[in-house]
Amino acid sequence: MYRSFRQYIKQHHLVETASTVLLAVSGGVDSVVMAALFHRAQIPFAMAHVNFKLRGKESEEDARFVKQLARKFKVPFHYKEIPLKGKQASGASVQMLAREKRYAWFEGLLVDNGYAHVATAHHLDDQVETVLINMVRGTGLAGLRGMLPQQGARIHPLLFATREEIRSYAASQKLSYREDSSNASRKYTRNRMRLDVVPVLRQINPSLEKTMEANVARWADAEAIVNSALVMFRDEILEDKGTHLEIPRWCLSPQPGLQLLLSEVLKDYGFHEDVAASILQETGKTGKEFFSGTHRLTVGSSVIYIRKRSPKKKDDTPPSWKWNLSKATLRINRGIFTRKILNKPPAKWPKDPAIACLDADTCGQVLTVRYWKKGDTFRPLGLKGSKKLSDFFTDIKMDRAAREEVPLILSGNKVVWIAGCRVDERFKVKPGTKRVLQLSWKMDL
Repeated sequence: MYRSFRQYIKQHHLVETASTVLLAVSGGVDSVVMAALFHRAQIPFAMAHVNFKLRGKESEEDARFVKQLARKFKVPFHYKEIPLKGKQASGASVQMLAREKRYAWFEGLLVDNGYAHVATAHHLDDQVETVLINMVRGTGLAGLRGMLPQQGARIHPLLFATREEIRSYAASQKLSYREDSSNASRKYTRNRMRLDVVPVLRQINPSLEKTMEANVARWADAEAIVNSALVMFRDEILEDKGTHLEIPRWCLSPQPGLQLLLSEVLKDYGFHEDVAASILQETGKTGKEFFSGTHRLTVGSSVIYIRKRSPKKKDDTPPSWKWNLSKATLRINRGIFTRKILNKPPAKWPKDPAIACLDADTCGQVLTVRYWKKGDTFRPLGLKGSKKLSDFFTDIKMDRAAREEVPLILSGNKVVWIAGCRVDERFKVKPGTKRVLQLSWKMDL
């Protein structure tokens, strides 16, 4: 066991010379063996223990045990209490919360104390359970390859060893450790996998752990190949427009491997792996939208749009800005407006759709700028009747996502100009116009 540990550390370059590693020690057999191996190998380390106070007296005894262990090894000991008692409505959610709190604290300890890594005592059986859980829930290649020997500042120096090998080493070295009674609770998914599923799989394949170890290595190689291709694919298809990203719609064609590459690209923006499959099924539906926690994806007629999701107001109204025309410019979140006051109509009417000429006196001194919302209407230049903006956008074949990038200029509650698109008939320059308000819109790219 010790020889394998040293070999694994060296093979994966987990510990730098003269660096100190922070060990996450719960007091269970796995973390105690990890600490004993680091001590035997004379690798500088410190120990950290979090008490979530979920098991009453047991939790307190665990903390005392780990503190004594640190004293025995004569290493720095870090201790923190994060009470989670009373937050146990869902076993899975409490475990997730505990994990987040624990690792956030570990990361702080690394920075504050100059530790090189934080080491956790995950082993090969944990790896098997992790991969199986990921497979059941649905996953990509990253979920299939499970935990890596090193992931950022986190290292897993016991991934080579099975649970049985760790317990055997503890017995041979006469190591004391704590038993966590919650490991027998079937309210946790991992426990159900370990207690109910893995034993059945082991009946089919007695070498389950070693077989899965080989599989994980192959899947890790496959992930590396895909990631290499992904870099080239991302550079080819992803266009940054400043306010949003665009992906050409040809990426939705049913070519072999395209769904995998697309799902990996979308994963960077918080979309689950199955979103790519859903998008491919909706290829004929322009305007179809998908949401992650951070981004919105919209299938346009020729491109796919990816935008950050903005926090919405409680009343779900779009943001708005007041523009007193005594100021020559107005900066909004997606660009800038500028204005000129002309004493007569220009000799040449601007052909740029981002420039509009309006009757200044009809518009008034203070304008409002906002984005469109359901129910907005205006009178398109050249027409007498009113029209819903949603119908106007449909007529000019503007994608739903693009519509949300177009600001409106309003006088009171009347639309004056759909920036870059159309002036309202009521605010056009007329034969009797005395002053011309010339507005320009420049969108940030």
